[in-house]
Amino acid sequence: HNMLTLPSSTLLKRIRQPVVLMTLWTAAVYGLELLTGFGSPRTKPHHLLSGALGLLLVFRTNAAYQRFWEGRKIWQGIQDDVRDLTRIAAVHAPFIEVDRLRLLGRMLCAFPWVLREHLTGLPASKYLSLEKKEKRALAEARNRPMYIINKLSAALAMVPDQDVGSAEELPGHAFSSRERLSLLNMLKSLGQRVGAAERLVQTPVPLMYARHTSRFLSMWCLTLPFVLVGELGLWTVPLMTLVTWALFGIQEIGLMIENPFGVSLKLSVICDSISLDVRDIIRDCTGVYAEQEEVRQKEVRQKEVDAAAEASADAHMDAAEARAEAARKGKKKRSSRGDSVRFDTSPLAP
Repeated sequence: HNMLTLPSSTLLKRIRQPVVLMTLWTAAVYGLELLTGFGSPRTKPHHLLSGALGLLLVFRTNAAYQRFWEGRKIWQGIQDDVRDLTRIAAVHAPFIEVDRLRLLGRMLCAFPWVLREHLTGLPASKYLSLEKKEKRALAEARNRPMYIINKLSAALAMVPDQDVGSAEELPGHAFSSRERLSLLNMLKSLGQRVGAAERLVQTPVPLMYARHTSRFLSMWCLTLPFVLVGELGLWTVPLMTLVTWALFGIQEIGLMIENPFGVSLKLSVICDSISLDVRDIIRDCTGVYAEQEEVRQKEVRQKEVDAAAEASADAHMDAAEARAEAARKGKKKRSSRGDSVRFDTSPLAP
């Protein structure tokens, strides 16, 4: 499969020019050898320089891979920080308020796309989650990723502290200075990762190092056909094609991955993943709190019904007791009247 897909290889397309030129150059050297019979020079110089060329290519590729891996770690850290920030904010959704939580969700969904545009220059087509006013303000900002971080910091700093009493009335945990500092520290971490990504972009591999490697490799390959043509003859042409593809391919790999935010990392996939995670976390957590709030409201209504029923029962009991007391008083009064009548109608003594 690897050999069948070689003609469509991206790497081969990038190094097509040196491979074709070196093949034509080798064919010309072979024709010159047929006409003049100059023979092959000694191979010792190439043996001496091949070790130095190999070390130079290895160091170049290792340096490029370290930059690639650092770029990948930066974006993984951004993804982790955004997830944690969204989750903790959603946990305290009843205290942060709906408008602030929606602002946080919109900004965090746009943040990875804004950062990709800041690092690569590719247009961020997914500002759709932002409102028109927010898009205009973002377009006017010089450093757009830091603008989003500053906007979120200001929004979280305005969340008021909640006392224990209000916390008991709402689902979730109380929002205090501890939670605020935790969220602000995550935003601080996001800012530091933006700075690390800017450092990679603004500090490329020194140009003299890349140019010296390219010139050294070109001179070594240009002189190699003179060494091989006398011994290999026409086979020198396909052999030099293979050697050029291998060595210039190694150099081109280093050039491709030394800027990890270009074609090496699939930033669009990472940005999509971050945006979807933010939406899912906010939707899931707010759905849970909606259910908890509904349960709490049912409990409150049930308590009100129970209290009303208890008050009604107490009122009925009081009314029954009042009627019983009135009946006892009426009976007592009638009894006293009967005694008086019997006393008045009794016969006189003789």
